[in-house]
Amino acid sequence: MVFPTLFIAVVICLQNKKQMAELCHNLAVLFWIIANSIWMFSEFFKFDTTILFAGVTGKSLAIFPFVIGILILTYYYGYFLYFRKQIIKQ
Repeated sequence: MVFPTLFIAVVICLQNKKQMAELCHNLAVLFWIIANSIWMFSEFFKFDTTILFAGVTGKSLAIFPFVIGILILTYYYGYFLYFRKQIIKQ
């Protein structure tokens, strides 16, 4: 069920690409789904504790998409909204 879920998440992102708020939140959800899928696959195929490279295990690979999602929301709330308010004030 991972692939249909990812497909629908991408479709939703594409449909909302003109609205920055919707796009950022949907992209964060997309990366959250990717991270959970990596975590699930690593446990299901039993490479969650196996060191793959440079001390990174299969389960810890999921950290990267989680962080990307957090960075997208940080960009939206910390940068985009702040400068949008600054432009509106002027």
